[in-house]
Amino acid sequence: MKRTAGSVSDLLNEGTTRLKQAGSESPGLDAEILLRLALGATRVQLFDALPYPVKPSASRRFREYLDQRAGGTPIAYITGHREFYGHDFIVNENVLVPRPETEFLVEFALEWLKRQDGSPKRIIDVGTGSGAVAISVALETGNAHTIIATDVSEEALTVAQLNKDALRAKVEFKSGSLLEPLTEPVDLILANLPYLRPDQKHAGIEQEPDIALYAGEDGFSLIADLLQTAPEWLSETGAVILELDPAQSEMALEAGRRAFPEASVAMRADLAGMHRYLVVDRNP
Repeated sequence: MKRTAGSVSDLLNEGTTRLKQAGSESPGLDAEILLRLALGATRVQLFDALPYPVKPSASRRFREYLDQRAGGTPIAYITGHREFYGHDFIVNENVLVPRPETEFLVEFALEWLKRQDGSPKRIIDVGTGSGAVAISVALETGNAHTIIATDVSEEALTVAQLNKDALRAKVEFKSGSLLEPLTEPVDLILANLPYLRPDQKHAGIEQEPDIALYAGEDGFSLIADLLQTAPEWLSETGAVILELDPAQSEMALEAGRRAFPEASVAMRADLAGMHRYLVVDRNP
């Protein structure tokens, strides 16, 4: 039987039911976002239009979006955008979708910068992906610092460059692994590197790039490599701030203390109280 277009309210209910059955953790919100995308409407416009019919072309678009979301495509890949630290970032299948917990990397970086002497610092964001961390730090500090962002994925760097241009951030992107692109020391190293094991793959992330998710059998290989090489590139009063799997916190502390025996090395918790961030500070 051919489906009718229905009203905005009908489609919203249909989408919520469909995505709930597909296992979405936020079916109502997902359906709302996708219907707004299909209609080209704001949230206020959507709810003002609830009783009114939808054009067949918009209804078809909405159901195509539902098919994608029910099949596991992240909302951000369908809309092409993701908000991070109050800024709108372009995202696609070549980059990891920025997570709210990664905003703490920006927060901790800003805290560290405020404790310094006020002079411009050299900062590197390793494995930048969409550029969300590097660009957010640049924007929040008025482009006052020299910020380098690296990635091994040329496709990811293309997305990051689009975000830099759109948001008018002062960031230099370089292709390469970990700290290899550096030619002189930096004062702050930031990184949200891949930290999952292969057996941690699940439906919610299967469409995101493997290169941005997995790091060896234990998920810790890239973080370990970064910490091993960081001392020679970090200034005498510099810091390292990394996001990782809370299950890796003890390994991270051990690796951090081994690499920086003279520094303050500690874990910081996320909003759920999980030790997710390693902070190494040579001048606490």
